[in-house]
Amino acid sequence: EMKSYRFSKYNPRYRIDGRYINEEWTDYSDIGKTFNGNIFYEAEYALVENKYILCILDILKHANIKGISIDGYEEYDASSHWKNEQYVSINNLATLIRDCLRNKCWCRLKSNDLCIQFGYDYYVHIDTNLSYSEIELICNRYDLFLERFNSN
Repeated sequence: EMKSYRFSKYNPRYRIDGRYINEEWTDYSDIGKTFNGNIFYEAEYALVENKYILCILDILKHANIKGISIDGYEEYDASSHWKNEQYVSINNLATLIRDCLRNKCWCRLKSNDLCIQFGYDYYVHIDTNLSYSEIELICNRYDLFLERFNSN
């Protein structure tokens, strides 16, 4: 039976009654804005974005997934050139993940026993047969936080 999780850059210890209390960027479009008195630069964004990409690729490798299908594709930017039901090998997946994280498009990444989707506010949702501890170990490598999450 598949279990649902989400990972993010947000430490759950700063969430009170479901609300995240730290002032933080949540989107690519936040570059140039000020958070906690500091300008948010693209270089800082890129560091976190790369952690997300590497984490997802690591999870797929751990699950022995060599490629994934695009499901529910929505295009928001003409520079995004993906198609619904397109198969994407793990070698080409970084570009698709980056496009999703930057809101150029949205989709679910699906294989037989794993589904990844990109949520609001820079959350990534995963449905998988992998255990919490297996995924948590991978997330920890990239300083990301894993939580059990009911996607219904």
